[in-house]
Parts: sequence; C-alpha cells; structure tokens
Amino acid sequence: MLRYTLLTLLGLAVPATAQVVSYECNSFPEEFGFERIKRLFPPERWLDNGLFFLHCEVVFPQRCEGEDDFYRWPLEAFAGVPHFVVQWRVITDGPRSEILDVAPASLVAGGRSGIVFHSTIARDQVRYFIDLHLPVWIDIEPDTPHEFRLDIFSKFWYEFSIDGKVHVAGVPEGTYPTADSRITWGARAACHDSTTAFDYIRFGVPKEPQIDCPAIRRFKAICRNGRIKAKIKSSLPEGTELTITNDGDHRTMHINPRGKGKVKYRNQTGEHTILLLNCPHISEIVSCP
Repeated sequence: MLRYTLLTLLGLAVPATAQVVSYECNSFPEEFGFERIKRLFPPERWLDNGLFFLHCEVVFPQRCEGEDDFYRWPLEAFAGVPHFVVQWRVITDGPRSEILDVAPASLVAGGRSGIVFHSTIARDQVRYFIDLHLPVWIDIEPDTPHEFRLDIFSKFWYEFSIDGKVHVAGVPEGTYPTADSRITWGARAACHDSTTAFDYIRFGVPKEPQIDCPAIRRFKAICRNGRIKAKIKSSLPEGTELTITNDGDHRTMHINPRGKGKVKYRNQTGEHTILLLNCPHISEIVSCP
C-alpha cells in the first residue's frame, strides 16, 4: 500500500543549480554512478515512476538484524567550495524505534576527517547530529514525503532544514567538504520490516549571486530591549540583496543608494549568531538579556 501512496505524494521540480550531481531515481544508483556498498543481506529494490524503492526485512529478529542497502559518492571534486548543499526527498514507513540502529533510512555527509552531518529518518521522526552525544530529535508528519536539505558554508556555518524550515544551525567542527569527504545513504531493517522510497538525491554547489565580500566595510549586530539590529556599510551597488541568518532565521537585507542596509529581529533572548550567508566569514555573536 505504501508503494502506491508514495507515487501519489512524491514529485518536485528540479531547481536551477550549477555544479550539482542530481540523481533523480530514474535508474538504480550504481547505474547512475554511486558505489553500491556490498552487504550481507541486500533487500528487494525496484524503480517505479521516478522513485527508488527499498523493502528491507528483518533476518534475525532475536538480535534485530536485517537487510540493508547503502550507496556512496566521493566529494573530492567539491573540496574547499564555499557553499555545499545536499538535498534529498524520501518517505518511509519504518517506526522511530529503529532510529538508534540507523534505520529505516539515513543520509550521512562524512569522511575520514571525523566531521559528520548525520541524519536518520523514520516514519514520523528524524534524528540529526554532528556530535553523537548531542543529537537533535525532530518530529515530522507521518505518511508523507519530506524534503531534507543540508547547507554547509565551509568551516563557518551549517543549517539542516526539513521542508524549508531550518531546525539545526551552528558552526561545524571544521572545513567541509574536503578531499576525503563522501555522502552515504540508504535503508536498513533492524527490528522491523520497512519500505523506503527516495525521490531524489542532489548535492553540489548551488547557483546563487556572487557578492563582492571585500566591498563590505563594516558589519555590526547589537541587541537592545530584546531587539537585534544588524547593519552593513559597504560599497555594494544599490539594490544588492544579502541574506542574514540569526541561528537559522533568515532575513533579506537590501542595500540602499549609500551602500547601507539593515535588518531587525524582535523578541529575542539569549545568545545569537548573526551571520551573512553570502559571505559566511562575516558574523557577530550578540547576547540579549
């Protein structure tokens, strides 16, 4: 039944991007170019109407071990890029009790450097972490496909989004991707059978306006009475649009004829990182009492 529900629910236009690997699930992953990692108990899999299905069954219920299938792509070609994006869309019927066994579905941007961006997806919950000891648990609507996106701005910043909403943001543990980085994704059964369907896996460098970062002469953020104000002085052309993030809350800043721009955030408390996503090395940390 899940198979037919998926065919009805999935479907999304391909965004305009540059330098992007875009697997649209019209062929098996290894035919597209992914490395299929050898597994002891590979599951049933099939293609149907632009979807890649994996049906994973439990093999040894007494020790919660089952079928699994994973695919890998090296990211050497993207080493050192200033903005790297991974975007995927998936639906699964596996329960959240499987998550601690990295099931039923997962995608990991990692490598040999020890830097990792790890997401495990169940029917109604997601676990995301860059540090295994500090996971973030996110409830999602069950029985519907969800779009996941990871934006990594080198060593300066990252954001993990679900259906366009940023749920996790912060400073990564180092530069990513590097020459030894890779993406690994797939599906697994631990204690419960499950069916997972991927709609697409896309990753690379997004197409976006190039900003003359040295033209920004001053970036200042302050908090007063619970209101954060971020201001820029620059020699950028009038009408230039910049994107400011406040721990994942984005605002568009418009540069006026004098090269200045500002954005405001109201009702703020605690510590905040205010960062210019177009030039992610430009940021300030502010504290609101």
